[in-house]
Amino acid sequence: MGFRGVKRSTVIYLSLGLLLVWGIADVWLTRLSDGAARHVRLVMGNAYQVAYPEYRILLWGSDAYQRTPTSVSLEVEVQQHALDNLRSYVTLSENILGRVTASPEFPPSRMHPLLAGFRGGQGQDLGVKKAARALVESLGSGVTATVIVEFARPLSENEVVRLVPLRSADLKSFFLSPIQKSNRKPVFWRSGWDRCHDRGLDGCNESSAIAQFRQWCSMLEEGDRDDLGKIGLDLDVLRRTAEEGKVYGLVLPGAGKESMLHLLSSPLVRTVDIVDLVPRSNARAS
Repeated sequence: MGFRGVKRSTVIYLSLGLLLVWGIADVWLTRLSDGAARHVRLVMGNAYQVAYPEYRILLWGSDAYQRTPTSVSLEVEVQQHALDNLRSYVTLSENILGRVTASPEFPPSRMHPLLAGFRGGQGQDLGVKKAARALVESLGSGVTATVIVEFARPLSENEVVRLVPLRSADLKSFFLSPIQKSNRKPVFWRSGWDRCHDRGLDGCNESSAIAQFRQWCSMLEEGDRDDLGKIGLDLDVLRRTAEEGKVYGLVLPGAGKESMLHLLSSPLVRTVDIVDLVPRSNARAS
């Protein structure tokens, strides 16, 4: 074989080699991208909800991942716990190795100041309860409120269902711990609105917030610790909270005046804090 033949063969072999490397790299990057897409929904989509009780972070209809060769992004709907249902959209982003690259900017929330004073599970405070009852009694007729209900002691999910008039068996917004040092908020889990499949929890119990939270925690890995820490979550705290499986309080939308007074009459309830009130003009100054 002459020099030209050797050169031609070399070019062919190099071209085939490059095509093979490109094909392997493409498969590898696709698998990494698919893994990152699953991670951004299952791990971080749910983690942001746990870390930000001020909002309903909804993953329904969020199948349109935005992919680049090095990253995966997912746009999610964010709703306020307010009766006028204020909503916006934020983008969750990770690189193809499944690491968070940027935290989204969340809008201001009416609930945020109330979370700093959350004392669910810390026993009765008759002065706090008296003040809450006086405020509720001062409200005009026909008001509807979104409220935070704090329990005097941690309750089981069944105790909560018997006590609180939930709109639906699967619409639950539970505080599962006291305030945590890592983010100055209680651990939170919400069931309903979007479904288990939307949240990457295929086969989960649609009607049990505790069972869903436990399932999610069981799917977290040691490699998720750093990303969880970036948004104020501690993996060890999450696992202990899942093991305890108790409810320290909840967000209750659509509570009427009589419903709030009924809750405040229970020794299981520490207090009721109003997040939002409609119609606001019907409330008299306290």
